[in-house]
Amino acid sequence: MKLRIIVFFILASLLPRQRIMAENVVEIKYSSTARTQIKMSNTRYIILCVVNLYGKTLTMPEGCTLEFSEGGQITNGLLTGDHTKIEGKTKDIFYRTHISGTFDVPTISTNMFSDAIYENTLKNVMALACSDVQNTVTIEALPDGEVYEVSTSEGYNIIHVPSNTDVIIDGTVQLAPNNEESYSIFHCDNVENVSFSGNGCIIGDRTTHIGTSGEWGMGINIVGSRNIHITGLTISDCWGDCIYVGRGSNKKESSDVTIDHCLLTGSRRQGISVVACYGSLMEDLEIRDIHGTDPQAAIDIEPNSGDTCTGAWIKNVCARNCYHGIISTTPGDAISKITDIHIENCDIESEVLGLSASNCDLFDVKDTHVLTEYSGLRTHISTVRLDNCYFGPYEGKELESDIIVLWDVFLDVRNSEFHGNKFIDNPKATPASKRMIIAGNQIYCPVELKIQASQIIGNTVYSQQTPIMSLILGEANAITDNTLIYTGEDHPTNLLEVKTDNNTIENNTFVYQPTCIPRLHSAAHDLYFGTDVYTLDGRLYQHGSALSRLPHGSYIIGNRKVVVR
Repeated sequence: MKLRIIVFFILASLLPRQRIMAENVVEIKYSSTARTQIKMSNTRYIILCVVNLYGKTLTMPEGCTLEFSEGGQITNGLLTGDHTKIEGKTKDIFYRTHISGTFDVPTISTNMFSDAIYENTLKNVMALACSDVQNTVTIEALPDGEVYEVSTSEGYNIIHVPSNTDVIIDGTVQLAPNNEESYSIFHCDNVENVSFSGNGCIIGDRTTHIGTSGEWGMGINIVGSRNIHITGLTISDCWGDCIYVGRGSNKKESSDVTIDHCLLTGSRRQGISVVACYGSLMEDLEIRDIHGTDPQAAIDIEPNSGDTCTGAWIKNVCARNCYHGIISTTPGDAISKITDIHIENCDIESEVLGLSASNCDLFDVKDTHVLTEYSGLRTHISTVRLDNCYFGPYEGKELESDIIVLWDVFLDVRNSEFHGNKFIDNPKATPASKRMIIAGNQIYCPVELKIQASQIIGNTVYSQQTPIMSLILGEANAITDNTLIYTGEDHPTNLLEVKTDNNTIENNTFVYQPTCIPRLHSAAHDLYFGTDVYTLDGRLYQHGSALSRLPHGSYIIGNRKVVVR
């Protein structure tokens, strides 16, 4: 018997103390005594009544649990937690209650607050989340016409989201009218492992904004944060951007940001701004109706001075009725940087620029369709690759500028289709664009080249104007295996015009439509094209300011082929 007792005490001493100690339990039956009863740490307080704080503060001792029974509620005051747990009933347990301190509540819902739709109650809902706990915060769906109202009355960064929090938005969060130049409805600063999902909406104050200045009102503001995921939401009518990604108060760029399956619409400045970020994915998005204050882009990758944006993947984005489509640019200083921008399978309709890249180490575009009223691609001091893309004006319209405008660019264009006034314009006097590759494209406008050491290979060019292709500046270029097709009705003089020396021009095919079939001279070897193309000493020449031999290639005139060697 003594041995059994000794063994029992030995085993008991090895068990954690909390398992053998009885938990302190205090029942709160009366509101008037609640604040005096709640004094002991590590205690379970069972709330059996409505505890009215009458504007005072209830400070929880460390490590306690609030268990709400039916009829239990805390109202009209400030509740300050200290790693406080909440259990029991979870509906309508707070009313007009401000939340501060720290809580250990893994599952949080607006249903916990009976006044959740009142102004800024969502701030208190989110205040129950703690970065030390993996939280899920659900903003529940509401009956038709009801919204969760938030305002800038308590600060322009409204709802602060801590680390390790999944925010599910199934209702509508709407910002009240204000005159702030800057705000963020949801604010993620120096946090990690945060997600936003659901079928709900975030609505800014663009249509109700009181002031006229500023452009920095954001739906979701991500700064200095990592591993952030936004999916499934509709964000609209912000004074600035639907979503902003940048540098935080910790002076660090954001990283690993994913935005997918969202509708972003109606904001003044941008759909998405990526200002300082290492690694971002923007996928399966619809962005529309972005206009009001510059830059007015569906997506703008634009670092501030000293910032870096690298590794941005933009896939399956549909941009409609935006002033610009997808643009990237730096302020032009030596310390700002953009690298590795990848755009794939996007559909862009823009008022001015479809795509734009400036000071970008790599701007890689594949399988993308661009319609615009001004210019399809404008680029400067960048490496740009286009593969299997389509560029052109809206149906029934003409471009106000050229389909591609570039200077000081490495451009690699393959298997793409272009419609417009002119393919490639270099507004600078010198051919700064070098080592370009333009291969295997369908081009439906004249081509103007100011290039150096570049390859123009295997393209088919259709044009009603001549020259169809012209090399105006630059040398050491190869223009080979292209087909130039004249679709006009007048008799042309030049299809290919080369104004510089030291270039390779060979194996090109020149096609005239049947409406321009020339007449044959009585001598079979003399081929006339009006008075513009004729033979001399058995060689084919063109008439101009000076007698000049046609470039090497095949000339298909009507149904007759002439080869110039």
